[in-house]
Amino acid sequence: MNVTPQLRLYLKKRHGLTDAFDLMDESILDFVDDLGSAFDKAHFNAFCKAAKRMKSVLDDEPEHEESLEDMELQLKRKLEKQFTDPNQFVRKDMSDGNRLMAMATETRQRYADETNDDTAPSIRVKSVGESHYSTKRAVLSHSRWGTPIHPIKNGAVSPDPVESLSEWETAKLGAWLKFKAARAGLCSMNEHDRNVFNELVEKDTFVGEVDGKLFRTTNTKALLDDNTSGGENLVPEWFDRSTITFPLLHSEILPHVDVVDMPRGSTVETVSVGNPTLTWGTAEGSAQTLFNTASLIARITADVTPVAIYLQVGRDLLSDSLPNIGNEIAMNVAQRHAAELDRVIVSGATGSGEIQGILNASGTTDITPSNPTTGAVTFNDLLDLMFGIEKSYRIPSYAPRYIMSDQRYKSHRAVVTGVTGDARPLHGMSVQSYELLEAPVSIENNLTHNYGIFGAMKKYRLWRRAGFQIGWEMGGDTLVRSNQVLFHARGRYGGKVVDANAFAVVDAWASAV
Repeated sequence: MNVTPQLRLYLKKRHGLTDAFDLMDESILDFVDDLGSAFDKAHFNAFCKAAKRMKSVLDDEPEHEESLEDMELQLKRKLEKQFTDPNQFVRKDMSDGNRLMAMATETRQRYADETNDDTAPSIRVKSVGESHYSTKRAVLSHSRWGTPIHPIKNGAVSPDPVESLSEWETAKLGAWLKFKAARAGLCSMNEHDRNVFNELVEKDTFVGEVDGKLFRTTNTKALLDDNTSGGENLVPEWFDRSTITFPLLHSEILPHVDVVDMPRGSTVETVSVGNPTLTWGTAEGSAQTLFNTASLIARITADVTPVAIYLQVGRDLLSDSLPNIGNEIAMNVAQRHAAELDRVIVSGATGSGEIQGILNASGTTDITPSNPTTGAVTFNDLLDLMFGIEKSYRIPSYAPRYIMSDQRYKSHRAVVTGVTGDARPLHGMSVQSYELLEAPVSIENNLTHNYGIFGAMKKYRLWRRAGFQIGWEMGGDTLVRSNQVLFHARGRYGGKVVDANAFAVVDAWASAV
């Protein structure tokens, strides 16, 4: 059947098909036969059916023929520019997944046209992640305690336990790291790598600094291709979470402090609010003491300090599967985090470019042991440490605990009852419980044996700056000869004791155990 210009005009006027001319395939007119596309033929046949029903009522309108031919020519030029080959329905920028989605849409439309059924079932094509990787997560337990970890965030215990990264997330992490390596000229990405990366860029949220400002967006392709605006500093938002997951599961101290995600800034400024005083028994008519609010609200400030991690990676790893790349690198970065964050929370020195540790905080309670410097530890030493802070800080929600070295814990466990002829351990035989006086003990082996701490760990706050920066380096004689490349990651943290009354410290135990 010949589709005349009059028929085209009629279809536009009477059936609202203007959008079809402008938006659908832009090829449903005479030149559809030249295109030879199954999609276009399906549309063509559908319109032919409508034309047959209406042909008997059409009037000749030859004056429209010239304008319609001009429109047809413009549409065809636009089509040729949009598609690689005007004889095929293949877009230049269409991935395999998008091509399948287009096929599904056209199949559904064809079904509806042929059956006059507008309720035709929809067809959804699985994404790359759904097709190749599992998206299931698992609730993880602490390596020593064997229980799920509910981290403290913004002053409250999170109801959600720490979960593992899914196989799909580790694959995306691997694709992201491989993309960064490819930008540095260290490897190439195959089609599957690019498909995973494209889905990551299209659907995931990225954070980081662009032009000196915090950036959080899902439209990242242009920024990632721009080396001058700072787009190379963008990372997937969940990458920050992956670097803290392992430390939460393996650290002795980090899971119990208050971790606050910090969206921007290089300095923390907040306040603590004290308790007001009350006065009883004031007689009527007598002057009452005015309440002084000068010290009710105290200012809390802390600097955000950068920390860098360097990891040598074999070039062969970059050719491995994406989940393996993501797992190996994220695990190594997280293991280093676990050890270092525990250390600086306890003994970090701001003068050395570190965050403030508990031992360097001013205003903590100083405890003198029963046998200073050279003598043995005693039962009273543990009591004095525990009761060096008020009972209000010793409630379970504040995570009170002892902190000491493993050898110092051993020396306390070796204390016997003191009864003549009785060599039984004073604290019982449950050595592996890591408890003293029914309070948990966290081990920090960077502490010298003369130090010990008892404190409400929730009163230590760790600020974690959003936007972890990562990159690759390939230069250097040593790296080249060992067939390795250098992976580097840079994060920023702030930390401080927010209430010094919540910590008691002893620094005069014997250095030998």
